Amino acid sequence: MRIIVCGANPVGLGIVKHLLKEGHDVTVIDPSTQNIEHVDVSLDINMVCGKSSHPIILENAGAHNADMLIAVNPEDEVNMVTCQV
Repeated sequence: MRIIVCGANPVGLGIVKHLLKEGHDVTVIDPSTQNIEHVDVSLDINMVCGKSSHPIILENAGAHNADMLIAVNPEDEVNMVTCQV
């Protein structure tokens, strides 16, 4: 499955590692370049820097081809808008 995880925080990265073990194709979206830089380079994932609630960012992450989107940003409002978009 193609899965987008919104949030490169400890919760999001824990989910990503679990999904990778199951063989899924994972893309991570996070607005913080610092969070993206701290992602383990050995993880086979695509990274997109930006707010996941913006349609252009979701498009760049391949949302139109995704089977699932998981929103685990620290801000609940961003997660809700991301899922609606």
